[in-house]
Amino acid sequence: MTIAGAAIALMLTGCGKGADQAENGAAAQSGAATTDAGDPAAGAKLSAYTAGYNKLLDTFGLPAMVEAYAKEEIARKSPTDSISVNTGWLEQAMTLLKTARAMPGGPADVDQAADRLIGALGTAMTRLEGLKVYYDSKAYKEDGLKRGKLEDPAMTAEFKAATTAMEQFSNILDREQKVAGTAALAALKASGDMLGYHTKLALQQTDQLVSMFKGEGDITNAAVIAKADAQVAQIEQTLATQRAELATAKAAATADKPVDVDYGLVGDQLTSVVGDYRDMKQSRDTDDFNDMVEHYNSAIEDANDIDG
Repeated sequence: MTIAGAAIALMLTGCGKGADQAENGAAAQSGAATTDAGDPAAGAKLSAYTAGYNKLLDTFGLPAMVEAYAKEEIARKSPTDSISVNTGWLEQAMTLLKTARAMPGGPADVDQAADRLIGALGTAMTRLEGLKVYYDSKAYKEDGLKRGKLEDPAMTAEFKAATTAMEQFSNILDREQKVAGTAALAALKASGDMLGYHTKLALQQTDQLVSMFKGEGDITNAAVIAKADAQVAQIEQTLATQRAELATAKAAATADKPVDVDYGLVGDQLTSVVGDYRDMKQSRDTDDFNDMVEHYNSAIEDANDIDG
């Protein structure tokens, strides 16, 4: 069983989805979601787009490169300072996105959003790659940082455009992933795979929990916490059922047909998310929220390792 979906990276103190992106993503759910769960080509393309987006969102992806560049504060620097910029994993992400775009199938608006992202990202990368050579070669010490200061506003604007395009793409990708996820749940239930069903349901419910927190203020928002408490109750109920199904599967397992250990790992990680939530509810600390995100991402990774 593979979980088709971008790992959440909604770090309140880091570089993930911002409040606008999360709100727009929720609004997109009311729009037309057109990925046909029975269309293998559309499903393969969605998975390929997800891989590209995840690489763009990852440790050395676009948000990280934007943050790193901003920290250099080029406008305030002098030629005697040490300055560097990095291209991170942007090229790898671009390659994955282009590969996905060339695949057949899927709704037109996903491709249109991908085109905007690929275009904006390509523009930013062209300038960033040139500036990397400029700073790595210390050419800025020869021209008195003239080129660096001249191109700084343009680099910042191009990063902003690429980030906006990434957020717009994420909103549409989220929409399609939720449609695919709903279809996958139905298929698991129809097949009688209740261990798989409750594992995936718990993941989806946890995704909804994490997505409730769109900004730092939500951690202390009583209305958000009340909704989150109700969501946690659902997650714990699903996890209890998942553990029971896992125990049943283990009892029926044989040496040549063992139960995949990743089912247990997913359950453990999601239980840790619940624990992190309760820590956060008590501490009102964004670090505890970031722990929720990390454990959820780990659950996604373990789920993707489940044989199916």
